[in-house]
Amino acid sequence: MKTEFMLLALYEKTFLNFKATCEAMGISLQTGYNLRSLNSFPVPLLESPIRASVQDVAEYIDQQRELAKEKVKT
Repeated sequence: MKTEFMLLALYEKTFLNFKATCEAMGISLQTGYNLRSLNSFPVPLLESPIRASVQDVAEYIDQQRELAKEKVKT
């Protein structure tokens, strides 16, 4: 939940454009386009204009954080 509030405070929007989505997720714009063209972008995207929900991006970031914690423990 904290991640979602952080993103809302940072971007002041409930939907992020594609560039902001990639930036928030820590991937390059080119990688984002590559993942999108392979239909393997990690969060759902809305079309025209391409954008993602702050909630979805925050959930992805939180999941990645938990995976990193698990890797450190093992």
